[in-house]
Amino acid sequence: FGRGEDVPPLVARGPSEIAAAIRAFDTMRHRLHRYVSDRLRLLAAVSHDLRTPLTTLRLKAEFVDDDTVRDDLVSTLDELTAITESTLAFSRAEASSEATASLDLTELGREVVEEFRLSGADATITTDTPVVFVGRPVALKRAIRNVVENAIRYGRQARVSVFTDPMRATIRVDDDGPGIPEARIEEAFQPFVRLE
Repeated sequence: FGRGEDVPPLVARGPSEIAAAIRAFDTMRHRLHRYVSDRLRLLAAVSHDLRTPLTTLRLKAEFVDDDTVRDDLVSTLDELTAITESTLAFSRAEASSEATASLDLTELGREVVEEFRLSGADATITTDTPVVFVGRPVALKRAIRNVVENAIRYGRQARVSVFTDPMRATIRVDDDGPGIPEARIEEAFQPFVRLE
């Protein structure tokens, strides 16, 4: 449950103190699940409702006579639309609660790199050894794809490596970009945060 997996209710049995603790845990689990579900529904609803006014504004912006102003408006609206669509995609992905499965992180990385290479991007993977991991395949692939895409966009190339030690599996993506300021690294891991 602490890792974000959906777990069934526990059976309250054993000494009264243990049974009471189990019931309290299940109550907490149920409330947290309902809280997160409500927030995701709200996020999805807001994102969905923003689509129509953004499309309307985009159409109106096309009729602005001044080319510079029009291009600036359209560019800003396109960015807002992209943010709205990514928020909606995030809400749908989180709401779907993808099941965990055993997967090979190296193969997942290779698939992502191949997608970018086919589009002409400078992306490589240097690992051949399989790294088996239990996780959510679609969510992990989306995360790897986002990091590789950012490496290519801001660092011109992406060099992917996958390795493991007794405590963890690591997917590393190196690039030649300027990097993120040390003070903002934690912020970069929050959903929807965009650092230029």
